Amino acid sequence: MNLIVAMVLANGGKAECPWYFVNFVFDTFCGIPLATFLFCIFQFAARCFAWEKVMESGYYGDPPQFRWWLKQVLAWTIIMALTKTILAIPLYIHRETISQFAVRLFSPVRQDPHTELVCNYIVSKSPTKNFSS
Repeated sequence: MNLIVAMVLANGGKAECPWYFVNFVFDTFCGIPLATFLFCIFQFAARCFAWEKVMESGYYGDPPQFRWWLKQVLAWTIIMALTKTILAIPLYIHRETISQFAVRLFSPVRQDPHTELVCNYIVSKSPTKNFSS
Protein backbone atom coordinates (compact mmCIF):
# COMPACT_ATOMS: atom_id res chain seq x y z
CA MET A 1 0.00 0.00 0.00
CA ASN A 2 2.85 2.40 0.84
CA LEU A 3 4.41 1.77 -2.57
CA ILE A 4 1.16 2.60 -4.34
CA VAL A 5 0.69 5.80 -2.34
CA ALA A 6 4.32 6.78 -3.03
CA MET A 7 3.88 6.25 -6.77
CA VAL A 8 0.63 8.23 -6.85
CA LEU A 9 2.05 11.12 -4.83
CA ALA A 10 5.24 11.15 -6.91
CA ASN A 11 2.91 11.71 -9.87
CA GLY A 12 4.97 9.67 -12.30
CA GLY A 13 8.12 11.56 -11.34
CA LYS A 14 11.40 10.25 -10.08
CA ALA A 15 10.67 10.84 -6.39
CA GLU A 16 9.14 7.49 -5.45
CA CYS A 17 11.87 6.64 -2.92
CA PRO A 18 11.65 9.95 -1.06
CA TRP A 19 7.86 9.67 -1.06
CA TYR A 20 8.02 6.09 0.23
CA PHE A 21 10.25 7.29 3.08
CA VAL A 22 7.88 10.14 4.00
CA ASN A 23 4.86 7.86 3.74
CA PHE A 24 6.48 5.16 5.89
CA VAL A 25 7.53 7.58 8.63
CA PHE A 26 4.09 9.25 8.57
CA ASP A 27 2.44 5.82 8.81
CA THR A 28 4.62 4.84 11.74
CA PHE A 29 4.19 7.95 13.85
CA CYS A 30 0.62 8.90 12.90
CA GLY A 31 -0.88 5.73 11.43
CA ILE A 32 -0.26 3.42 14.36
CA PRO A 33 -1.89 5.73 16.92
CA LEU A 34 -4.77 6.42 14.51
CA ALA A 35 -5.34 2.71 13.81
CA THR A 36 -5.23 2.02 17.55
CA PHE A 37 -7.79 4.77 18.16
CA LEU A 38 -10.08 3.46 15.40
CA PHE A 39 -9.72 -0.06 16.77
CA CYS A 40 -10.77 1.16 20.24
CA ILE A 41 -13.84 2.81 18.70
CA PHE A 42 -14.62 -0.44 16.89
CA GLN A 43 -14.23 -2.46 20.10
CA PHE A 44 -16.54 -0.04 21.91
CA ALA A 45 -19.15 -0.37 19.14
CA ALA A 46 -18.80 -4.15 19.23
CA ARG A 47 -19.57 -4.16 22.94
CA CYS A 48 -22.46 -1.68 22.61
CA PHE A 49 -24.12 -3.67 19.83
CA ALA A 50 -23.15 -7.08 21.26
CA TRP A 51 -21.22 -8.17 18.18
CA GLU A 52 -20.05 -11.30 19.96
CA LYS A 53 -17.78 -12.55 17.20
CA VAL A 54 -15.65 -9.41 17.16
CA MET A 55 -15.99 -8.20 20.76
CA GLU A 56 -12.80 -9.84 21.98
CA SER A 57 -9.94 -9.49 19.53
CA GLY A 58 -7.97 -12.69 19.15
CA TYR A 59 -10.71 -14.90 20.56
CA TYR A 60 -12.27 -17.07 17.89
CA GLY A 61 -14.58 -19.24 19.97
CA ASP A 62 -14.10 -22.58 21.67
CA PRO A 63 -13.38 -24.50 19.55
CA PRO A 64 -11.97 -21.81 17.24
CA GLN A 65 -14.40 -20.79 14.50
CA PHE A 66 -13.15 -19.77 11.06
CA ARG A 67 -16.01 -17.27 10.65
CA TRP A 68 -15.12 -15.48 13.88
CA TRP A 69 -11.51 -15.19 12.72
CA LEU A 70 -12.60 -14.00 9.28
CA LYS A 71 -14.87 -11.30 10.74
CA GLN A 72 -12.04 -10.03 12.92
CA VAL A 73 -9.62 -9.99 9.98
CA LEU A 74 -12.15 -8.12 7.85
CA ALA A 75 -12.75 -5.60 10.63
CA TRP A 76 -9.00 -4.97 10.95
CA THR A 77 -8.63 -4.69 7.18
CA ILE A 78 -11.35 -2.04 7.09
CA ILE A 79 -9.68 -0.17 9.97
CA MET A 80 -6.34 -0.22 8.15
CA ALA A 81 -7.89 0.94 4.85
CA LEU A 82 -9.65 3.76 6.67
CA THR A 83 -6.40 4.71 8.44
CA LYS A 84 -4.48 4.78 5.17
CA THR A 85 -7.17 6.87 3.50
CA ILE A 86 -7.24 9.38 6.36
CA LEU A 87 -3.44 9.66 6.30
CA ALA A 88 -3.26 10.02 2.52
CA ILE A 89 -5.47 13.12 2.55
CA PRO A 90 -3.00 15.54 4.22
CA LEU A 91 -0.13 14.01 2.22
CA TYR A 92 -2.05 14.66 -0.98
CA ILE A 93 -3.11 18.18 0.00
CA HIS A 94 0.46 19.18 0.91
CA ARG A 95 2.21 17.03 -1.70
CA GLU A 96 4.13 19.89 -3.34
CA THR A 97 5.74 21.08 -0.10
CA ILE A 98 6.34 17.55 1.18
CA SER A 99 7.79 16.51 -2.17
CA GLN A 100 10.28 19.39 -2.12
CA PHE A 101 11.33 18.45 1.41
CA ALA A 102 11.62 14.74 0.60
CA VAL A 103 13.62 15.32 -2.57
CA ARG A 104 16.00 17.65 -0.69
CA LEU A 105 16.33 15.07 2.08
CA PHE A 106 17.32 12.40 -0.44
CA SER A 107 19.47 14.66 -2.66
CA PRO A 108 22.81 13.40 -1.24
CA VAL A 109 22.00 9.83 -2.37
CA ARG A 110 19.87 10.66 -5.42
CA GLN A 111 22.53 9.67 -7.95
CA ASP A 112 22.91 6.15 -6.54
CA PRO A 113 19.66 4.17 -6.58
CA HIS A 114 21.14 1.38 -4.44
CA THR A 115 22.06 3.79 -1.66
CA GLU A 116 18.62 5.36 -1.96
CA LEU A 117 17.03 1.95 -1.47
CA VAL A 118 19.28 1.18 1.51
CA CYS A 119 18.20 4.48 3.09
CA ASN A 120 14.57 3.60 2.51
CA TYR A 121 14.43 -0.03 3.48
CA ILE A 122 17.05 -0.30 6.19
CA VAL A 123 17.94 3.08 7.66
CA SER A 124 14.38 4.45 7.82
CA LYS A 125 13.01 1.31 9.43
CA SER A 126 15.64 1.00 12.17
CA PRO A 127 14.61 3.95 14.37
CA THR A 128 10.90 3.47 13.69
CA LYS A 129 10.91 -0.28 14.47
CA ASN A 130 11.05 0.37 18.21
CA PHE A 131 8.09 2.74 17.99
CA SER A 132 5.89 0.38 15.99
CA SER A 133 6.64 -2.74 18.05
